[in-house]
Amino acid sequence: MVCDLKDVLCIKDRRVVGNDGCVQWCGRVLQLRDPGRLSQVEVWERFDGSITLVGGGRRLSYQELDPPAQAAMRQARQRAKKKRPIVNNKPCKPLPHQQIRLKGSWPRRTVSPVTKGDALQEARG
Repeated sequence: MVCDLKDVLCIKDRRVVGNDGCVQWCGRVLQLRDPGRLSQVEVWERFDGSITLVGGGRRLSYQELDPPAQAAMRQARQRAKKKRPIVNNKPCKPLPHQQIRLKGSWPRRTVSPVTKGDALQEARG
């Protein structure tokens, strides 16, 4: 087996392939042309700056996305993450026995404190 020295003396790192077939590397987005069923790829960055993606025992072809395409993909991801309101499935108000009662949450009665002298006067009165 013959190995190229460039393939040995390079930076190698594993990356996860997204659902859209993209891999991120050093702030760059690399989109695989045919991701297949790959879940991970290995990124090889040589000292001259060239990048090779290896997955499933073979070298993969890819395309680097330009900044406007990256921004469009970022917006699409954010739109997908937004939670949509539930329509016509409103929860009903809980019944009194289902409500959570916290200490101090009941309305307090305003009763004036009774002293011993007041109680005695009322009893005599």
